[in-house]
Amino acid sequence: MSLKNSNHYDTIVLGAGGVGSAALYSLAKRGIKALAIDRFAPPHNLGSSHGLSRMIRMAYFEHPDYVPLLRESYERWEQLERDTGEKLYEETGLLEVGIPDGFVVPGVIETAREHDLEIEEYSASELKKRFPQFNYESHWIGVYEKRAGFLRVERCVETLLRQAQELGCSLATEETILEVQEKSGRWWVKTDRSTYEADKLIVTLGAWSSQLFGDKLPPLYLLKQLLFWYPTTRTAYTIEQNCPGFFFEMDEAMFYGFPQEDTMGLKVAEHSGGEIVEDPLAIDRAVDQGQKTKVEGFLKEVVPHATQDLIDYQICFYTMTSDTHFIVDRMPFKNPAAVVTGLSGHGYKFAMVLGEMLVDLVTEGKTNRPVEFLRSSRLAPRL
Repeated sequence: MSLKNSNHYDTIVLGAGGVGSAALYSLAKRGIKALAIDRFAPPHNLGSSHGLSRMIRMAYFEHPDYVPLLRESYERWEQLERDTGEKLYEETGLLEVGIPDGFVVPGVIETAREHDLEIEEYSASELKKRFPQFNYESHWIGVYEKRAGFLRVERCVETLLRQAQELGCSLATEETILEVQEKSGRWWVKTDRSTYEADKLIVTLGAWSSQLFGDKLPPLYLLKQLLFWYPTTRTAYTIEQNCPGFFFEMDEAMFYGFPQEDTMGLKVAEHSGGEIVEDPLAIDRAVDQGQKTKVEGFLKEVVPHATQDLIDYQICFYTMTSDTHFIVDRMPFKNPAAVVTGLSGHGYKFAMVLGEMLVDLVTEGKTNRPVEFLRSSRLAPRL
């Protein structure tokens, strides 16, 4: 790699999407000279941080240990709204429904009890009275979390990048990273346009993590998921009529959705399943008829006044770990480097806290936040 025409920074962030934009903002807030590099021009629809909305919730069925990070996440998003005047968070409440011995509802109840969180619990008959927009099987139970809602994901990414640049950090977009080298006590990053130099490195490449650092990370795999928007024939599914976000654990699949806003219709997707892909750029971007059929089957069964007239769809990628929990860790290099990856389809709500932790890890070598359960050492190494 040629070292000519390089630009020196204290820290380089590889990837400027969901977590990368937050890391750059955290660096900027600390007065650190930093650069973020992205193959595209965030916010864009080619990765994992797009599709208008991302759910945020506190009573986390995936694992109770996420709750301390969630408390701080709510605080950070609210502070960003105050600092910028941007409307980034919409509190709609969240309805989660499933079987009594399933994964979702029992997980919510367990986490709520462990962390003294306020939720409401309902039988199927009570659900029908409280949330009549949906249909329920007689054996289902549900929980409602009032403080849950969604983040306007593209607006969040755009706001974080703009604020970071206003505070003095730099952004290089539409540059493909060709090579990353640890050399002479520094990091050298070569793109198809230039070569950059830094003392520290932050890796937030999402779907592209394994392509550059596969030998330094536990095995990851990539799922192609689709987001769909359908119109409804009733105003009961709108934000204005207090329709909550929803998450249903069915017999063989999980589905989630957001209330209708403007002319986009009801957003709905399958959280389970997905097609495993090797290269996020070399995919068929047409509608996946299998996923579409499953989502429309869910709507027919559970959302009685949704139509089958598809308004729009987008492709989203889940970068998965084997246990579906994140990787938040330092990387095994001599020079300071840290990574967040493997968010497994439920990580955007944590973006601002994850960004701060990455800066902690490269500047101080550690973070005081409780993330031992997210260290990469819990996962089997790559063979």
